[in-house]
Amino acid sequence: MVRDLHVPRTALLAVGLAVLLVAAGCTGMPGGSSADATTTNAKLDSVPASAEYVAYVDVAGMRTDTDLRSVTNTTLAEADLGPSAPSDVSSMLDDFEEATDINPRKIQNMTMFTASTATTQPGTSSGAALLSTTYDESGMVNAIESSTDTTLNEGTYGNVTVYSDDSLGGFDNVLAALGDGEFVVGDRDSVESMLDVRSGDADHLEGDLRSAFEGVNGGSYVQYALSAPNGSDSLLGYERVAENAPVNLSAVSGIEYTAVSFGTDDGDITSTEHVIADSEDSAERAYDLIDGTRSLYASVSPEELRPSFEAGSIEQDGNTVIVTYAESADTIESRIEAAFGTNETADNTTTLDNSSAASVARP
Repeated sequence: MVRDLHVPRTALLAVGLAVLLVAAGCTGMPGGSSADATTTNAKLDSVPASAEYVAYVDVAGMRTDTDLRSVTNTTLAEADLGPSAPSDVSSMLDDFEEATDINPRKIQNMTMFTASTATTQPGTSSGAALLSTTYDESGMVNAIESSTDTTLNEGTYGNVTVYSDDSLGGFDNVLAALGDGEFVVGDRDSVESMLDVRSGDADHLEGDLRSAFEGVNGGSYVQYALSAPNGSDSLLGYERVAENAPVNLSAVSGIEYTAVSFGTDDGDITSTEHVIADSEDSAERAYDLIDGTRSLYASVSPEELRPSFEAGSIEQDGNTVIVTYAESADTIESRIEAAFGTNETADNTTTLDNSSAASVARP
């Protein structure tokens, strides 16, 4: 069974993700789109089999994408965060480097994972990230020491140099230097589990989670997949609010995996999401949940943003719900300008109304 329906994806949702990710590495360099990129750079063979979440971010690709930079710069300009706030992405990155001594422009890409371990509390997880950078080992260590005003302790795990900081107390985070600009950073258990995989002493990620990750998209700047935790229905507590909810939240209990990709394609900001359920019936309920969420967002969105609700679609194919979004960067920028303009008008109207009320109340 295949079902189609236009789904709301407000421009600001895409913009929010763009701001979050572009801030990791945009510069003034010209560039193309993620449709030309590939997620084969994701180092899934370094991710342990126990992973419950895996993600890849092509920071260098985003750094050279003119569409993402333009959308982000428009957002910063319209938001007007104050005289000391950065006015564009380049100044934001300059401010970050000045404050931390870490140059975000030297990060090329990262592969991340999280997993539950014997040392994590119930309902929590630990994780690590494998970074590809243009830093050499001493440059990265010096940057971290300068940023944190500490001296890292040098040790080894197998034949890999590992740096740690005793001043962190119970937070046992470490940095492993792999050479050639590659580093693993995270809590000690997770970093060591990734090193075990790379040395051949532990199994790498396979199975349904990896298939979900690889199946969502072949060319994107950001891509991730996660498995639903056991008892996710009770963790989310849908049964406590289902009676009065405008949508059927019980659909959450049938979801097994979610995978998402985000990027650009020929001037469009794009995203794809796969919601993979345990059966076709569960997928149909998930479809209805997304449809209900669409209606809810549509009802509370400013009028200027409502055309963006036609920029996406939902399709159910067997036990998978596929949600897509694509809208031009120029259109998103226009939506941002309209949305902030609406907010300013509302603020001015409120001020005027309050002033009028005050003048009437005066004797």
